[in-house]
Amino acid sequence: MIMEILRQPTAYAVQCKDEALLIKSTSGGVFGTLAHHILESDGIVYGAAYEEDYYSVRHIEADNHEKLTKLFGSKYTLSQIGDAYKRTADRLKERRRVLFSGTPCQIAGLYRFLSRSSFGEGQTSSPPRVGNKLLITCDLVCHGTVDPKIYESYIKWLEQKHGAKVTAYMFRSKRNGWKTMTAEARFANGKTYVRRCDADPYYHAFLTNLSLRECCGDCKYSRIPRQGDLSLGDFWGVDKERPEWFDDKGLSVVLANTVKGQALLEECREQFRLFERVEISIPSRYNNLEHGSALASDSKEYQRVFHEEGFEAASRKYVSIPYKTRIREAVAPFLPRKVYSLLRKMF
Repeated sequence: MIMEILRQPTAYAVQCKDEALLIKSTSGGVFGTLAHHILESDGIVYGAAYEEDYYSVRHIEADNHEKLTKLFGSKYTLSQIGDAYKRTADRLKERRRVLFSGTPCQIAGLYRFLSRSSFGEGQTSSPPRVGNKLLITCDLVCHGTVDPKIYESYIKWLEQKHGAKVTAYMFRSKRNGWKTMTAEARFANGKTYVRRCDADPYYHAFLTNLSLRECCGDCKYSRIPRQGDLSLGDFWGVDKERPEWFDDKGLSVVLANTVKGQALLEECREQFRLFERVEISIPSRYNNLEHGSALASDSKEYQRVFHEEGFEAASRKYVSIPYKTRIREAVAPFLPRKVYSLLRKMF
């Protein structure tokens, strides 16, 4: 049985009611809300988590709420799948409900893996679906992924700069609000590193498409039809399109791509503070829903220098962070949020 795909995805603006979950989440807390719901029905959740040393990211199985928190937050590098596909197949054989989250290409990989097992039936739809009502997939509205070696070198660079091991890392800390994309690292010696995206060399290279993997520049999955039953992303542009919804705490755009995905949203509807349908053309203007991220013209050179000379050398040669930005971010931890916000508007 091929699961019913909606002819046109239904787009929603969504924010969860749970304030604590909202703060932990990258955007509007939708994934966390869906995942908690799945666990409460004796289900299993799969997603990307940092390894204990923060040098890499891999997909893990979460069967309780403590493990689930490791899956919260964006990780802007490629997550290693490991045995997550096989475990998913095993849990489905046990008749457990499974929520699997990942990039669109990882969701496509899961379908291919399962189609070779007893779950696969005549794969005639595009994208292919596995006819199992217990499996719900969430793909991310993906900007692209970075070579794990670059990410590992970045974390080690931070540790060298601060003289201690990283004990916590967030690409999307909300200490300066949701819209201000802020990296935050904490170290074993008590030090903290906080930088806005345009002032951090890894983040800057990621957002300007210097460090994206070559395949991401020609991604066949960054378009509709989507791979997942649901697609999750930030509702960028909400302050312009729907200013009455903007509170800088985080707002998600959610695409319901299948009847099964739509049904899960409806199951959780009472846990959302905001759940409003929007025209799909609005998130399409601000997200990778129609095409992949075009690689920067010097992307190959950046990556060549990285592999030959290291992260710091590649950053020094190809990542241009203005002097005023460096000063602004250096003093930011010592300023009240309102003063920092004013400084950010000026520089």
